[in-house]
Amino acid sequence: MDDLNDKKSIFVIYVQNPAEIGSRRATKAILHVRLNRDYNEILSDNSKPRSELIDDAITGMKLGEPFPEENGANKVFMSIECNCARCGGGLSIYNCPECGIEFDGGHLRSGWDVPLSVKMVAYLEEHGFKFVIDPILARQHEKSRYEYSMRRLAARKGNL
Repeated sequence: MDDLNDKKSIFVIYVQNPAEIGSRRATKAILHVRLNRDYNEILSDNSKPRSELIDDAITGMKLGEPFPEENGANKVFMSIECNCARCGGGLSIYNCPECGIEFDGGHLRSGWDVPLSVKMVAYLEEHGFKFVIDPILARQHEKSRYEYSMRRLAARKGNL
């Protein structure tokens, strides 16, 4: 799974407990994810839910320690996102939409609604990480949102 020649971008996920955001204890894991596809391309692809697109593109993962190409002259595109340590859901600017836990939004986060993918959850759990709420629920909610938006898009196209 870890092919150095098969990389397009890397993103770093801070897995944080939303109840502790604002303290140094909030970050429970830092997951570095190497992709064989450009990250921005994934964000604009509507062929399936983003967590599934990310899963398809993963070529390597590391906890804590960065990949060599995250630094130096040959640096690849990087993005930083935050996910919930309780349920795996994407953390918005002010809350975890899945858990409903709110926090002060003045922290370095852009907010996103992409849950941890199947491969990311498996990797974290293999390394001893425990979720309070099964992350499959966050992925089911993402899939429902995706299907709803695709139905709306199809309906709009039908009305043109």
